[in-house]
Amino acid sequence: MAEIEETPKMDERVSPEAQRPRTTLASLPPLQYASPRLKHYLEFLPFFLLHGCFQYLPEPAARALGHALADASRLVLRRRGAESLGRIRAVLGAAAGQTPAEKPEAVLRGSYRTFAENWVLLARSRDVGQKDLELKARLEGFDAVRQLGERGIGVIFATCHFGHWERASRLVDLAGFPAALMAGVQHNPLVDRVINRDRERGRNRVLHNRMGVRHAIALLRSGGRLVIVCDVDVGAHGVFVPFLGRPASTSRWPAELALRTGAWIVPAVTFMEDGGREVLRVAGTLDPGQYAADHESAVAAMTGEMNQLLSREIRAHPEQWFWMQRRWKTAPPGEKKPSP
Repeated sequence: MAEIEETPKMDERVSPEAQRPRTTLASLPPLQYASPRLKHYLEFLPFFLLHGCFQYLPEPAARALGHALADASRLVLRRRGAESLGRIRAVLGAAAGQTPAEKPEAVLRGSYRTFAENWVLLARSRDVGQKDLELKARLEGFDAVRQLGERGIGVIFATCHFGHWERASRLVDLAGFPAALMAGVQHNPLVDRVINRDRERGRNRVLHNRMGVRHAIALLRSGGRLVIVCDVDVGAHGVFVPFLGRPASTSRWPAELALRTGAWIVPAVTFMEDGGREVLRVAGTLDPGQYAADHESAVAAMTGEMNQLLSREIRAHPEQWFWMQRRWKTAPPGEKKPSP
């Protein structure tokens, strides 16, 4: 694990910025959690029991249990499922239904199962090792990330709820690209602690959203790597650019951080291909220095290109994206109703 470099001695020829110690993953502060209340303990018990089943059952049995729960949830939450089917039909359009595997119902079933598999694999993160990377995964396009690291340029991995996104960070760590993961604060601090413990296996670290922004900036300026999940509706304050062909409220943070630190945005995804091998793919690289001098125009252009690259990957394997979220919940300015 990397160590914090010693602060160089004061020298008039060295700028104050250069004299600051580098921020590394090892130097990031530990997460702080709120004190749990009685209701948190009561909520935590079923989570703890199910998490334990996923962790200690043989992997085939754990996956089968996850699939069964996913199928049951789809049947119980019929209204949520109907809304998700509406989104699939609206977004995929004529592409949906070309083959049995692409029918909206099949896409939704796969989406539920992929979401369940993420929980299973996150619970089993301590068992992920170098053999999993060598035998079960394939990296594509990561030479560009390595070259940026050699040049001391920070990397913002812009990803989405696609494939086994939770396990991907562990595999990327094993491949030599550990990162800090920006994550939202869970309502239940006990659940939050367990999930983040699993995410921090190996050298990865977790930063809570907003509270970790200044640490993220320092890490990127030091040439570090940061993971941000970018396919969440962030309300009226987001940037409205197309996602899967429809205007969607998108976080401005990847572009803002890139412009502020000089880090490059690297849209990256993970998905399962036929045969069961996991593909970890860099979909492109965005250099903030190549965009317009006007700040808002640069933010909009970078965010739009980021969404375009992620959307291309999702369209290739739509059954592995998280269709249950209300991605188009917020209406763009001037629209009376939100998109499906």
